[in-house]
Amino acid sequence: MAFAFGADGHNSGSGQMIEMHLSGMKARNGTTIFVSSTCKVPPTFSFGAQDKGELVNLMLCPKCGVVLGEWNSIEARDDELRAFATVFKSRASSKSGSGGNIVG
Repeated sequence: MAFAFGADGHNSGSGQMIEMHLSGMKARNGTTIFVSSTCKVPPTFSFGAQDKGELVNLMLCPKCGVVLGEWNSIEARDDELRAFATVFKSRASSKSGSGGNIVG
């Protein structure tokens, strides 16, 4: 089962994309796996260029191509995904009462 990320906990400009398109799943070993909320597949990471040529870090759904997140730096990406994982883990624990749902 996947949980969508809520409005709390994100800290960069792509928070709206993450809220709309990123979910998390809990693997058997307890690791949080990020997945596209539409296709339920793990994302791929890439680079892109904005209008003025600035490079950005992208997270994309490899199946449908939707942009799941966009960041100006690896640090901003890591901070936001870390916040996503924290919220996901707390929600998974509260929903199941025993450590979250298992995918598998």
